[in-house]
Amino acid sequence: MVGNMRIIKCEYCGREKQVNNKRQRFCSKKCSGKSQIKDITGQVFGDLKVLKLLEERYDGHTYWLCECTCGNETKVPINFLRTGHKISCGCAKHKNNWVVENHKEYYKGTNILKIKNNTPIKSNKSGIPGVHQHVDGYWIARINFKGKRIYLGYFKEFDDAVKVRKEAEEKYYLPIIEEFENMSDIQN
Repeated sequence: MVGNMRIIKCEYCGREKQVNNKRQRFCSKKCSGKSQIKDITGQVFGDLKVLKLLEERYDGHTYWLCECTCGNETKVPINFLRTGHKISCGCAKHKNNWVVENHKEYYKGTNILKIKNNTPIKSNKSGIPGVHQHVDGYWIARINFKGKRIYLGYFKEFDDAVKVRKEAEEKYYLPIIEEFENMSDIQN
């Protein structure tokens, strides 16, 4: 050790490097990040079986190579596997456009149970899903549908925001719920 400098052996790759931090255990941020990645090789998420970790990263998320039950391979970010946003290579859409996975019913890219229950998230203070108060006191109404957030408006009155949100639910949610229920009746 010379002055504050010391030589370490990286705990991830084994490479030696001269550092001045007393607690540094890795040769780089890249190795430090890799060391904290939990190995999920062999785990199954929906129709996807995880084969191996890939070097690719996007927005801090690791990508995994997965094999679908249909035989296709696909690259999937870890957050999509854990949240259920990706349960197949895309072939699940062929099953009459609906999938039941992790006790969630998906139809045409929409979680039917979630929109039927239509309960606000825990952080929602208004009590109405998709309606929240901006810091300036006005009310914002939005609706999420098929993976997209649709901005419905900016309102001075709470009741106006709620009215627009309810109209949007009838426009977007009601038709797909009815279509899903009709499909379920046909299959039963």
